[in-house]
Amino acid sequence: MVNIAILSSGSGNSSKKLLKNIKNMKSNISVIITNKSNAKIIDLAKEYKISYIYLPKKKDVSNIMYDRQLSIILQSYNVDMIFLVGYMRIITNKLINNYKNNIFNIHPSLLPKYKGMMDLDIHQAVIENNDSYTGCTLHVVEEIVDEGKIVMQRGIKVNTIDKYELKKQIQREENECIYEYVKLIENS
Repeated sequence: MVNIAILSSGSGNSSKKLLKNIKNMKSNISVIITNKSNAKIIDLAKEYKISYIYLPKKKDVSNIMYDRQLSIILQSYNVDMIFLVGYMRIITNKLINNYKNNIFNIHPSLLPKYKGMMDLDIHQAVIENNDSYTGCTLHVVEEIVDEGKIVMQRGIKVNTIDKYELKKQIQREENECIYEYVKLIENS
């Protein structure tokens, strides 16, 4: 069994399919951790009866110390794999090295295009650039942002000029991507 942690600063929308189906899978979501007290992912954790932790990043705590605390929590839940789903902080080598090649970020574009960009800025750029296709990328987290090995991508044809509608479409693809990847890991 693979024990999974989800780290999110927001709604966690891109993990909904995994959360909904985890009881029928060989894997387990051990814990959801957020750095925002009002993150909507807390509601998802409650809905699916998954342990969750709010771990604020205090100004007097360095990023390395924060990730050390995070590592201790993850180890206490026997986490094997971590998904960053709208996690709005850069993690340090402390965490990356503790979970080498087992931390994955879901990015709302077909990397390497739009690397280093986030959220609605990407969708607006896709529309302004008249891209025919866009999608999402699941990649290994490395020290350099958006540079880790790509493990899965899903693409769609761009059929809207509304960045909010495009975001919804991409989040559906992100859901499928995360879910499919966990299924692949279970079967390998």
